[in-house]
Amino acid sequence: MYIFTVFSESENSNGEDQDSYGIMIFKDKILLKSVSSISYSEEKAYSFAEMCTRCQVSPVNFDDVLEDFLSG
Repeated sequence: MYIFTVFSESENSNGEDQDSYGIMIFKDKILLKSVSSISYSEEKAYSFAEMCTRCQVSPVNFDDVLEDFLSG
């Protein structure tokens, strides 16, 4: 079973710190993939991670799903 989790990073943009959120994909407690800065919205990142876990998005297809998420 794939588990998608959110992590936060602090970015310095124009002299101001801003948190961005990325996604990590785990299977059997092994990190398979990590993608930084998918959103500045914590709620949006958590919603996306929950959907990916619920739908069991394959890491092979994750980039396409992420592209659709970012363009929508």
